[in-house]
Amino acid sequence: VKDIVSPIAEEKGLTVRVKQPASDQRLGHPLALSRVLLNLTTNALKFTDRGYVAISAVPQGREQLEFSVRDTGRGISEEALETLYQPFRRTAARRGGYTFSGTGLGLAISEQIVRQHRGSIGVESSRDRGTRFTIILPLDCREGMETAAGAPRDSKFGFPA
Repeated sequence: VKDIVSPIAEEKGLTVRVKQPASDQRLGHPLALSRVLLNLTTNALKFTDRGYVAISAVPQGREQLEFSVRDTGRGISEEALETLYQPFRRTAARRGGYTFSGTGLGLAISEQIVRQHRGSIGVESSRDRGTRFTIILPLDCREGMETAAGAPRDSKFGFPA
């Protein structure tokens, strides 16, 4: 995700920070998860004019992993928070005149992906101080899993584990 968004961040003069957990093996769906993280990160970059966007992954025991995307942007209005995950929304700020979002499909799809993986997604936002999206996914830690090309495949979805 960082490699993909780096040109956007550089153009805006922003920093993308990444905090990864110590290496362990988790059984999950990296393609679906990377799409969610990419959507949240590009949204964060879109609404941040200075500062940084931080992406982190923090183990929550052996059975869950917490991902977060935090920015130092303008924050999300309470009005917009009420309909944040609804597709095709358009919310204009009462002050400042900017439009928060054009369609909202990315967040609606991201929420569906997270819920289909038995996870949860939440958001905290403070006007002019930034926003933090948090995803908690049940990703079991597996001992002795194969890595890279020899990684086992999940039979239900066919994605590398």
